[in-house]
Amino acid sequence: MNFFKLSIFFSLFLTISLAAEHKDLQHVSVQLEWKHQFEFAGFYAAKEQGYYNELNLDVEIKEYHPDIDTISDVLNGVSTYGMSSSQLILERLSGKNIVQLASYLKQNALILIAKPDIRTVEDLKNRKVMAAANELKGTSLAAMIQEHHLNTDNINVISHRFNIDAFVNDEIDAMTAFLSNQPFLLDQKQVPYKIFNPADEGIYSYDVELFTSEGEAKNNPLRTQNFIDATRKGWEYALSNKEEIVDLIYHKYSSEKSKEALLYEADVIHKLMKTDLFKIGAVVPELIQLNTNMYVQLGMVDKHWDLEGFVFDPKPRQINLTPVESAFIKAHPIIHFSDVQWEPFASTTGKTYSGIFKEYYKLLSQHTGIKFEFVKIGDGVNFQLVLDALKRKEIDMIDGSGKTEDRKNYALFAGPLMQISLAIVSNKQNRYTTLESLKEKKIAVAKGSTASEYIKEHFPQIKLIYTDSIDEALSLVSHQKADATVDNLVVLDFMIKDNPYFRHIEISGMSDYAFDLYALIRDDYPLLRQILDKAVQSITQEELLKINNKLLRSTVYPSISKRGFLTPKESMFIQRHPKIVLGTEKSWKPYIIVNKD
Repeated sequence: MNFFKLSIFFSLFLTISLAAEHKDLQHVSVQLEWKHQFEFAGFYAAKEQGYYNELNLDVEIKEYHPDIDTISDVLNGVSTYGMSSSQLILERLSGKNIVQLASYLKQNALILIAKPDIRTVEDLKNRKVMAAANELKGTSLAAMIQEHHLNTDNINVISHRFNIDAFVNDEIDAMTAFLSNQPFLLDQKQVPYKIFNPADEGIYSYDVELFTSEGEAKNNPLRTQNFIDATRKGWEYALSNKEEIVDLIYHKYSSEKSKEALLYEADVIHKLMKTDLFKIGAVVPELIQLNTNMYVQLGMVDKHWDLEGFVFDPKPRQINLTPVESAFIKAHPIIHFSDVQWEPFASTTGKTYSGIFKEYYKLLSQHTGIKFEFVKIGDGVNFQLVLDALKRKEIDMIDGSGKTEDRKNYALFAGPLMQISLAIVSNKQNRYTTLESLKEKKIAVAKGSTASEYIKEHFPQIKLIYTDSIDEALSLVSHQKADATVDNLVVLDFMIKDNPYFRHIEISGMSDYAFDLYALIRDDYPLLRQILDKAVQSITQEELLKINNKLLRSTVYPSISKRGFLTPKESMFIQRHPKIVLGTEKSWKPYIIVNKD
């Protein structure tokens, strides 16, 4: 592949992502349940690495302070998302419309730390135990002390000071603590202690839970799913780069904890997430059941509990529609569209329809509930026939083409779906690199194509030869009956590569014209344009990249079997080394995406 060809592909890769990258970011916020520390590292990493921005989100991370009621703030829209514990179950069962989005710690970090002379939990009877108001109610600790016939009536509960001084100074016999925090501080001071962990007694509860309001989950399912996905990526990065994220927390968010304490916390958090067993953030129904049954045991929940709707369902991916838009879809559940043979975007062989546009419209269908049905016009080659059918309203739309002045007279435009360059194809022996160089020359163009209308409007000195298809235009150039042809870069490359009939021609230049691909809609369907514009905006960067990757695979990767350019020694090397290990960046989006699986 020559340098010019390589630059074309890099230009292609960059331009097809522009439509998504230029969206306005949606501002959302997440209210933490405590001070800045590694417990929330996934959020910091996702923000710092740009994972939120990639999914069209501008995220504000809000530190906790005592006068905040996280549940109320989220329900009242003060914060979009919030962090809490497994007590979210109790909140949901009490009638609050909250939805659980992710569960990060598969084992609760809440423990009891006691003086060494406290040999069993029963020994805490009538002893001084420092605890926060709700830590001995509705928690795994509460279940543990109940198992040992203790309760807040026969324990002397002291209000938590949220430091270890009272324990160090022997003012108390025990205190509630977190595995990820106080043991490190006590070890630093060489203070002896004993740990009572509910998990060691088979008492299960999870912790560090992400949630939102039912309204946010229902009205903005795409945004909610994007927030979950980006945060999970943030956690993956944080757990693989602990020292880097510790530095970030210490210098940018809070220096209250030392770097050593944060690293200790990072290692404990990693163990409690149990990433060898669970996907990060996975909400596991069986674990919810175990946790809820613990509340039944504590007498806090009826044994016939019902948590229907508590866990976020990512399946509803539809956009927010106005009543008028919903009524339009109800009246027009099937939208008929057409196109011509325009690979790799559209293939209309026989009566079937396939290609990149089909993948795009699968997403639009998921986001809108509209069924898009292909209608073949004529021989499936002549694009002018398709445009004429749209003018006569025999079809509802065309899947993707350019916006021109003439088409504004009879079509509406939704999008853009993506952006591609116009390319010039000329003879290898007589190359043309710019449209300016083609003045007074003959260019073969497909009838009705965006390229033909663009050239006619901006380069009237160029002599146009109209053909019924791009294939016919390429044939004229190959047989030197035309000096060049101009069309979509990707389509031209797809048609020329490995085609023995076109071995004398090549892509020789690109136009500065930004070839935005839009859905062309009949002009009496403005509501359809509104709906599709919303749907296009709702497509995530990840979804777009999947489409773009298919597009790149269809154009960049040649068919090696047809080339035969390897020497016998090179072929033998490949046979002996069928697998080549590549070293790369951990992540350099959108060029490199490293998936755990």
